[in-house]
Order: sequence, then structure tokens, then C-alpha cells
Amino acid sequence: MRRVTRNTIFAIVVVIGLLLALGAVPSLLRSGEPYHVTAEQTTEQGPSVSLTALPASRYPFVSAAIADGRSEAYYEGPFGFKEGFAHSPFDEFDAITQRYGTAVGPDDRLIYVGTNESRYRVRIDRAGA
Repeated sequence: MRRVTRNTIFAIVVVIGLLLALGAVPSLLRSGEPYHVTAEQTTEQGPSVSLTALPASRYPFVSAAIADGRSEAYYEGPFGFKEGFAHSPFDEFDAITQRYGTAVGPDDRLIYVGTNESRYRVRIDRAGA
């Protein structure tokens, strides 16, 4: 194999490795504001999205909040850099808002989720606020 070909292949592998790391590293960074998704039962009446319409694989923050009352922390990251590479509770709420607009509360950080037995008020809260 020629030296130029070997160097080109090596450069391509390095670039691919860096791009993969760029996608993984931001989710591991714990800087910026921490956010949690919290869920509390409510007796309020009104439209809500069914929990069965929100698979845990696609909505892990919302599912964890309903199961445990609060999801694990999501750190926003510096300069909004992390948003483009990591799944966030904001992504989940945006998707729910677009698909189930009637289940959204007065702001975009509050949704209502219903199960057969209960109705939950689910919101994104900044830790310490």
C-alpha cells in the first residue's frame, strides 16, 4: 500500500473517530444548569396524552419521572453545544408538544400525562430554582 493511501485512510479513520467522540462526549459532560423532569399526580381535569403513547425508549426522561417521581439530571452544557448531540428532556417535550398539543400546559415545560388510574402533571424543573 502506498504511503499516501495509508495516510489518507488513517486521516479518514481519525476524523470518523473524532466525530463519534463529539457525539458521545457532550452527553457525559456535567456542566451547565442541571434539569430534572418531575411528575406529580393531579386531580385537575382536561386533556392529557396517554402514557402508552410515550414509549420509554423514546421518552426516557418522562417515563422515569412518572415511574420514580423525578428523572435523572440533565445538564444543559456550555454555550448550547450539547443540545445538538445529546437527547434532552427539551427534545421530549418538543415532540410531545408537536404531536399532542392539547396536553400541554400554559408553558412549554408542562405537559399532562394520563394512565388508566392516574393523571400526572409533568414538568421540566431546573435544580436549585
